[in-house]
Amino acid sequence: MHELPDHADHSASHLIDDAPMALAPPIAPPEVERTAEAQSTSPQAIAQPVHHAGGVRIVIVAWSFWLLGCWAISSLIDQGLPRIRWMLLTCVLGLMLAWPALRLSQRPDPKHPGTGAGQALLDWLAMILVFQAVLWSLHIIAHWPADRSLWLDGGIAAWTLLTALVVGWARTTPGWVTRIIAMILCIALALGWPMWQWITAPRPVGTTPIGYSPLHMIWALTHRPDQAPTPPWDQQIIVVAFIAALGWLALGAIAWAKRRANRTQAKPGHAESDMRESPDPGNDPADITRP
Repeated sequence: MHELPDHADHSASHLIDDAPMALAPPIAPPEVERTAEAQSTSPQAIAQPVHHAGGVRIVIVAWSFWLLGCWAISSLIDQGLPRIRWMLLTCVLGLMLAWPALRLSQRPDPKHPGTGAGQALLDWLAMILVFQAVLWSLHIIAHWPADRSLWLDGGIAAWTLLTALVVGWARTTPGWVTRIIAMILCIALALGWPMWQWITAPRPVGTTPIGYSPLHMIWALTHRPDQAPTPPWDQQIIVVAFIAALGWLALGAIAWAKRRANRTQAKPGHAESDMRESPDPGNDPADITRP
């Protein structure tokens, strides 16, 4: 038999030693794993639309059934002003109590943690647009002046936007305690002032008390213009709309600051992973010493 030279033996053993290194899969350093985790909460991932069972389509369907229920209940009341008034009151209670209870009882989507406030605002916009068909149909039936219907529409939009602000704030904050507090705030916005006046200073039947409440506003503005003038309520509507808009601007600024913080935290991870990458095999100094 022919014997192999020593240098051939050495080359073969060198190839055998290097084979596991060439076939072994690369192991990602911890910095790359942290970078991937940061990318899942990056502004690009947060800005993606939510596609889950609790989306806005479910809310629109539930809101449509609620409106049908309000119409069925109001049809049991005598015709005229009481029926129209109770139709609007039950609709507003759905916007300010039933919808917050639905959204605050749902768990946040783990894949899209930053979409709670945007989802609440989208829900509010969809429900208000559907509600326009109800309000302006009642406007035709009740023969209200156009300015009276506009103030009524603006007042309902302002109060429900304030409720949506509470829901959006609670859905961007983890923990059930925040959601319970938010639901108590929604109940206070809708029923707090009427209950307080009913307990402390009851009024005769048929009078319209002045108070910061959507129920008081609806009760007053659904009267005839000569019995309930607009001036006491238009200022209240403007104040509530201003508070709601200011709150949404603050909530948007907080969300923007959180996204910016997530972006700055993700950048150092990219830099460290780039620095810790393995060098080019062609420039490996160990290759120089290999025969």
